[in-house]
Amino acid sequence: MREYEIRKLEFNKIKENIKLRTHSIASVDYIEQMKPFSKDELLQEQKLVECFMELLKRKGNVLYSFDDISKSLKKAMIEESVLGVDEIIAIYKVLKIIKDVRKFLVDSLDRCDVLNRILKDLGTFQTLEAEIERTIDPSGIIKSEASRDLFEIRKEIKHVEKTITEKLEALFQRPDSDTLFSEKLITLRQNRYVVPVKTQSVKRIVGIVHGVSSSGFTTYLEPQIVVDLNNKLAMLRTEEEKEIHLVLKKLTSVVRERASRLLDSFNTLVRVDVLLAKASFGIEYECSIPSIGERVELLGARNPIMSILSQNPVPIDIIFNKKGLVLTGPNTGGKTVFLKTLGLCYLMFLHAIPIPVLPKSKLPIFDKIFADIGDEQDISQSLSTFSSHIKNISEILQNSTENSLILLDELGAGTDPLEGSALGIAILDYIKRLNAFVVVSTHHTPIKLWAVNSDYYEPATLMFDKDTLRPLYKVVYGTIGESMGIEVARRFGMPKDIILEAQKLLGENTLEYQGLMEKLNELTKEYQDKMELLEKHRQELELLKRKYESLIEEMEKAKQEAWKNTVKEANEYLERLRKEAQEFLTGLKEKAGLKDFIKQKQEELKKFEKEEQEPIEVGDWVEFMGGKGRVLEIRQDKAQVMFGDIKAWIKLKDLSKTAKLPRTHTTSISLQRFENKKAGVPEINLTGLSIEEAISKLDKFLDSAFASGVKMAKVIHGLGVLKKAVTDYLSSSSYVVFYRDAYPKEGGQGTTIVYF
Repeated sequence: MREYEIRKLEFNKIKENIKLRTHSIASVDYIEQMKPFSKDELLQEQKLVECFMELLKRKGNVLYSFDDISKSLKKAMIEESVLGVDEIIAIYKVLKIIKDVRKFLVDSLDRCDVLNRILKDLGTFQTLEAEIERTIDPSGIIKSEASRDLFEIRKEIKHVEKTITEKLEALFQRPDSDTLFSEKLITLRQNRYVVPVKTQSVKRIVGIVHGVSSSGFTTYLEPQIVVDLNNKLAMLRTEEEKEIHLVLKKLTSVVRERASRLLDSFNTLVRVDVLLAKASFGIEYECSIPSIGERVELLGARNPIMSILSQNPVPIDIIFNKKGLVLTGPNTGGKTVFLKTLGLCYLMFLHAIPIPVLPKSKLPIFDKIFADIGDEQDISQSLSTFSSHIKNISEILQNSTENSLILLDELGAGTDPLEGSALGIAILDYIKRLNAFVVVSTHHTPIKLWAVNSDYYEPATLMFDKDTLRPLYKVVYGTIGESMGIEVARRFGMPKDIILEAQKLLGENTLEYQGLMEKLNELTKEYQDKMELLEKHRQELELLKRKYESLIEEMEKAKQEAWKNTVKEANEYLERLRKEAQEFLTGLKEKAGLKDFIKQKQEELKKFEKEEQEPIEVGDWVEFMGGKGRVLEIRQDKAQVMFGDIKAWIKLKDLSKTAKLPRTHTTSISLQRFENKKAGVPEINLTGLSIEEAISKLDKFLDSAFASGVKMAKVIHGLGVLKKAVTDYLSSSSYVVFYRDAYPKEGGQGTTIVYF
């Protein structure tokens, strides 16, 4: 891959963002050097990133900062090498993190079995961890217990230090101590114990001078009485350092035995850190990972750089219906953003970085990606902008194959329009013969018209708001757009005479062509809007369908559970009856006793029968197999009951009244016909009412609408506080399965459409 594409598509900005999410300089180096994956590697890496995205959402991040220990481990592999305390502490910290990561992954295997690929490369190092803990304390000091000799040396050091302290403190007890010492304080100079003596009195104590204070008032003196002890202490310190060196050498040998395995585990830890960084990026910017497909199909794609900069880019669909795509439309219309979005998303895809697109998006794996974007004037080589573009495009064409992706911005620009158009068409024709994937943007009308008649290229235009002169970043496929150069010039204050002259020079045919194009674009936009509305309705219906299927499944489960419970209760009763009858018959002496027993059991059965045959009427809340619903209609021995948004005919003997109503107040159902229906949809107007009056009327309206069996209704409330009161009430209603703001043609945001 050329450096040109990396720079022009701004892939390094993505890498920098991911680096900020890592926990080690080693991970930063890994990201800096990472290369595109092969197809098999890419599939594995994508599964891991998706898995870590799920784990991050569910558990949070397990990692914290750690050092790059790779150099220390390589050093430890050399015989007779000795690691420093800081290096061993850094290794110990990594061991703890590896252990935490292993636990984190093991606990998640039930959700992501792909984690086994990571776990097998993360070793366990309990022995090494325990040895370090035995040798070094948390503050980084070698423990005295690390060796017997070190223990004895330090014991002797403490004894000598105590003796020195006692002798020096005795000096502070002299009668003339106040005139002799600046402070009654023992201190260290050049690792030897000294006392601060007033410079004018220094000759009154025999000893060795180790310096004078900056003011000259104090002289630091090592009294003769502790010189030998300080000498002995210095020797003990030297022996201590030698013993510490031996301890570290021994500990390094323990590290050496496991260094190779530990280095592999550390590299895997770095990989986990990078995977978590990619997952964090994907979660923050609501990304997904496209599957590998035969053609480009990026749905709801947002420019990654604009997303990072919080510019809220408008999502666009980037779809290849053919192998070639020709983008048209005005300047500042978003064509360059389209090209960069596609190119950058593809680079991220190759590196298994989640992309800001909707799920179900697809991308092929190209063998190469080439781009020619922006101003490429090269002063150092005396090349104009046009020359630089031609030089770059020539290199692209020489190295492209049928499986390459080519992105060309402003094809044919920078030279005479006629020559530029001819050259652009010839380049497109050459790419067609190469059979490569290509997206180009252009303003040249001949290129646009050539693309319309091509069987290899599909024209597309980016929509533009003529009133505000702002790009809409909406792609319409199968049509071409105007460049709108004269219109933009007019809006920005170009003198009227110039505009009229330019239009005159264009000629009537061109103006007529532009007028037809404008009408075509308006029709295309209207078609696009209707398609979006249809898609919205489709999604709403899909949601209702899923809810319906879920309720059916729940009812089926409840039905099976109810039958199990009924059979169980019946068997238990029969068994109890059998035992009682057997016991009674065993002790039966009189015939009258048998009659009493039978009579008692008949009374029990009548009690059950009476409970089951309690009369049920229209409007009652009833229970069936654990679900609660309301009776809408009764015919002979069956009742029609509404469970949520499902109606069902059920035998009366299988229903039982429930005293616990789903709502907090009694509701009366009237099967009235609606007088105020429009296009078959009942509606109620609550504007001008107080909240209490409006909710009261809305309550009765919902009762009647629900009971009449309509599927939807319209509630008019306006845009004030009444709207919030209405939507709050609808959220709590057991009748309502879904509600939404009305579309403009239905009344706009001052109206709510309710689905029962």
